[in-house]
Amino acid sequence: RIPELDAIREENGRIYIGAMTTKRSVERSSLVAARQPLLHEATKNIAHPQIRNRGTMGGSMAHADPAAEYPAVAVALDAEMRILGPSGERKIAARDFFVTYLTTALEPDEVLAEISFPVHREQDGWSFQEFSRRHGDFAMTGAAITCALNGTGSYDAARIVLFGVSPTPLRASEAEERLRGEAPSEELHREVAEAIGQGIEEPLSDTHASAEYRRQLATVCCRRGLDEASARASSH
Repeated sequence: RIPELDAIREENGRIYIGAMTTKRSVERSSLVAARQPLLHEATKNIAHPQIRNRGTMGGSMAHADPAAEYPAVAVALDAEMRILGPSGERKIAARDFFVTYLTTALEPDEVLAEISFPVHREQDGWSFQEFSRRHGDFAMTGAAITCALNGTGSYDAARIVLFGVSPTPLRASEAEERLRGEAPSEELHREVAEAIGQGIEEPLSDTHASAEYRRQLATVCCRRGLDEASARASSH
């Protein structure tokens, strides 16, 4: 019942989403669809409409489930969290917000009020990949990927963030550097994806998927994601 916590707006090159905004509202937002397609695509992959009708963006971020889509997208897009508490307001980058399993940088007397994302640049590529046992189940493994190509068609920058494989969103920084200056190709993407999979330290293992299975899924998601993201980038 606090309108300011349930709103989506664009301001100064960023999209601001109140913490109590439902995932269904994000999914149906023409602003999000047009201005931040990676976030929009990730939202459509979350559970079922009944869940998206009730679940909120802030709830997903603050809960910080390892298999959740939103935390990984937040890290991939350099999202910023606006936090309120008795001592006032503070802002924290998504990369510093997720601390460990189901734990964030929120203090016990603080609340997450708003999350902001940069507006998508038309020349950038993006991809969202995830694998779940059944439609609507939590993802066993997934990846949120963005990239930019330079004038020669080579990678200028890339961001690769995995979820479902570690206690927090896992950024593949070494792989991002490996791509820089290289021309996109199936061979390159296969090589980088395999390195990402093998480089995951102690992947999560549970009744749904073993550590090795998640390692293999991460490889597949990253390869497919790089193929798709680079194709989108080169189309502009």
